[in-house]
Amino acid sequence: MIGYENSTPEGGLLMKSVGMDLDKRKAEILIAVVKHYIKTAEPVSSQTIVAEYGFNLCSATVRHGLAALESMGYLTHPHTSAGRVPTDKGYRFFVNSIKELGSSMMNRVNHLRTLYQRRDVEIEKLLKDTADLLASVTRHVALIMAPSIQTSTFKHLELLPIGEKLAMMVLITDTGRILKKVFQYPSAFNSLDLQWVAGLFNARFSGIDMEKIEGADIALSSSDLLLRPLVNQVKGILAQETTGFEEERVFLSGTSFMLQQPEFYDVGEVQSILGILEREYFLLNLLQDKLSENKIVVKIGAEIERDELRHCSFVLTNYKFRGRRSGTVGVIGPTRMDYPRVISTIHFFEKSLTEYLESFQV
Repeated sequence: MIGYENSTPEGGLLMKSVGMDLDKRKAEILIAVVKHYIKTAEPVSSQTIVAEYGFNLCSATVRHGLAALESMGYLTHPHTSAGRVPTDKGYRFFVNSIKELGSSMMNRVNHLRTLYQRRDVEIEKLLKDTADLLASVTRHVALIMAPSIQTSTFKHLELLPIGEKLAMMVLITDTGRILKKVFQYPSAFNSLDLQWVAGLFNARFSGIDMEKIEGADIALSSSDLLLRPLVNQVKGILAQETTGFEEERVFLSGTSFMLQQPEFYDVGEVQSILGILEREYFLLNLLQDKLSENKIVVKIGAEIERDELRHCSFVLTNYKFRGRRSGTVGVIGPTRMDYPRVISTIHFFEKSLTEYLESFQV
């Protein structure tokens, strides 16, 4: 069984208690409404429930149950329809009721493992391809947060002369992330000095967490003290660039799928949603606030605590490297998403990303 985390929206209902006020009949009716609405995006009537979901009840009894669920906040109904649609609370009960997740979706993404057999591409390109595939499979907006450089470890550094007193820094981390930076170095130094400093950093910092480099001491012998300005320059660039590089960590794909959802026919609403998603630094903070260490997290509507995203749901989880949180994989779609299918898919992609990183060799 796949674990996932409930939500406690600020100032609102403790979602872990959702459903405790429902008897078995009301719970079954609610689940049927959510399933049908996910499938059709149409308000659900009592006649539909009786006809399509095998209830051994009369329409009047189901209608009474629907009215009770509405009064309890699990359902609502459009002014133009007698049918009901789920509220955020109704979706939350549905998500909490998921026990076992089928594996039929996995048959559609076997080529993900073929993708991860590649070792000739940078990790950023592979993560972008993964986001494209996840969006294609789920038909929702997919996001992949790359492994943080700051929480990665130093693997290898090259300082390559490329012009008159110009060099390119190429940093590779243990997760396969590559940082490239062109910089101008002082005229007192040459290409041999660059090579020497790169060797010094490789010997001093191999296997060290990137976040520890800025505060680390680099001892030089008396004969090498003249290289101190170049050493300090390279160290400073590493500290600055690995921090700034965090803004380039989110890969989004499938925004066009949002336009295909009936909930998002309002172009203004879609523009507001996409505006949030395109602000990567904000999205990073939002995701990191919502995620726990080991669970699939499902956030529904108001639980996201952003008015622009009130009609959206997030399904997210962390993938890992060497047993610790490395990045995030997830989808964003309408609250009317097929949660069992999406959660199953996210679990598969998380497992595949974790396995890939564990086997990665630079």
